[in-house]
Amino acid sequence: MERAWIKTISPLESTGDILGVYQQITGENDPAKIERRIRNNFIALSLRPNLMESSWNFMHETSFKNQNSNLNKQEKDLIDTIVSINNRCRFCTIGHAESARGSNYPIAFTQQLKSDFTKLDISEKLKEALKFAKKLTSNPEHIVDEDRQNLLHSGWSEEDIIDIVHEIALFNYMNRIVIGLGVQLHPFMEKIEERDKEFLDTSNW
Repeated sequence: MERAWIKTISPLESTGDILGVYQQITGENDPAKIERRIRNNFIALSLRPNLMESSWNFMHETSFKNQNSNLNKQEKDLIDTIVSINNRCRFCTIGHAESARGSNYPIAFTQQLKSDFTKLDISEKLKEALKFAKKLTSNPEHIVDEDRQNLLHSGWSEEDIIDIVHEIALFNYMNRIVIGLGVQLHPFMEKIEERDKEFLDTSNW
């Protein structure tokens, strides 16, 4: 299975530093188990295991290990999805829209995220964060202190704003890794894309 446009080294073929990073990311030692768990966005960096490790650490520290963050997983997934939609990144849009949707929203939720997320049944506080994520991604040169004030007035703290900006920066980075290296969808993502194409057609991105 092709993982990316660029040459890659799969967990089943890996040794030394590359295998060590795969083990660190997945928490598995068996290459066959690593193969089932590892995502293509990391495999795409396998020729440079030091960069694969630093990318994982950036994501891990920002999204998973930041115990002080008030952002919950669904809020992070929604921010990640808004960033990815605006960057037209199929891989990240499909994965994080599905994760954000969970069992709480219909499939059409993904269309609403793209067309007008302000009509979603979510808090005004979260809508303000998503509005900021869209602006910082699409028009970063237009960010002004008023945007920070809007986040504060909606209920986010100064510390929260740092976490929000970091999450936005992380997924702008990840989107460009994915798009730039031609990272391919996993089979399960292709099934989600086919299921959701009536609501969010990403096939021509």
